[in-house]
Amino acid sequence: CETNLPFFIGTMMDVQGEQVPTQPHEPGSHGTSKPTSEKPPVLWIQDSTGQSAEAAGCTYSWTCDRGDGIWMGLEVDSMHPLQMQEYLIPYVTADETIELLFDVPPQDITVRCWSDDQWGEVDASGEIVALEEDHLMLRNGAYIYEVCASWTGENLAAAGTAHYCFYVVRDDHGHEAAEKAQTVEDPYSGYCGNTMTTIS
Repeated sequence: CETNLPFFIGTMMDVQGEQVPTQPHEPGSHGTSKPTSEKPPVLWIQDSTGQSAEAAGCTYSWTCDRGDGIWMGLEVDSMHPLQMQEYLIPYVTADETIELLFDVPPQDITVRCWSDDQWGEVDASGEIVALEEDHLMLRNGAYIYEVCASWTGENLAAAGTAHYCFYVVRDDHGHEAAEKAQTVEDPYSGYCGNTMTTIS
């Protein structure tokens, strides 16, 4: 069924083929050791000023233990990140990196990006973006980022792969104090082409 969010929800089924009602995901505290929810963990991005925003959830493939020994799975498909322009609010920062904060840290993360000149070009190849631990190296300018995270391993109550996206505008035009006062004697006149300007 289609929801108000920019993705489509599939049907959750148990191994006996019976439909199971889904529950909304409640974000946990950062750093929880194991995923237990019926949906993938939430991803937040944050810069050095503490400004944070929740990434949009996209396609995911998720399985979880209901607690009675029966595992159920959910397959959710979404539109391409380059089709989500009306849903992604620009996150503006001057930082060179942003921190990726998951409710539950994944075992594997890959990130790719596209320039916002490519909105709507779903066949465009994204560029792989470098990660330093949980910090993402930002491109200068306006880019759409897609994060692919996986939770795998033994003894997990939930596992799978999830995609997230967000739109970052990096403005690195810093403002620093001049070395000396930028003043001239009053008034000051200057000639440029056919125009004479006097500043008082």
